[in-house]
Amino acid sequence: MSSAEIYVGSKSDDGSAVLSKRFSSGYEEPTLVKEKFGVYLIKNNTGTFGDIFKITFLRPMQPRSSREIDLTLGKTSLIWAFHQDKIPSPLGEITIHTSKNSVIDCDLFSSSSFKKNDGKDNDGKVDSQKNKSPFMDNNSLIKLHGSMMFLGWCVFAPAGILVARFFKVIF
Repeated sequence: MSSAEIYVGSKSDDGSAVLSKRFSSGYEEPTLVKEKFGVYLIKNNTGTFGDIFKITFLRPMQPRSSREIDLTLGKTSLIWAFHQDKIPSPLGEITIHTSKNSVIDCDLFSSSSFKKNDGKDNDGKVDSQKNKSPFMDNNSLIKLHGSMMFLGWCVFAPAGILVARFFKVIF
């Protein structure tokens, strides 16, 4: 995650949401950004809803500093992950995520990238299931890659060697 903006959301002791910003160089642990950053919590859509803790925030598309990513180009990748345990402090160390993570490609100019927010679905979250192919999960990709490597090295490479050695005159 070279030159990545990272927003860390957590639940405080009183149940409210806390948001901190970090910056990643890609080579070491993300550093905390201490100056005020232009991300705002949406209070009426942040908190505990049933057994789900949800943090909703807004970020301007125009960068406010040289370390922020310009979102006016329209497309970006949203990388998300979560940790099963409460972090000691939103300003503290980030530990390795113990749960699943994913990358969702968002087209920020198209409303079709987001589900309709009518209160009956998932409240405008990014639709990560859209445009999924059967080969998009890691297990399928690994199996496909292994099969193609087997064909390449164990079938086609020896066949090419045999053709080059014994059938050169015919071709």
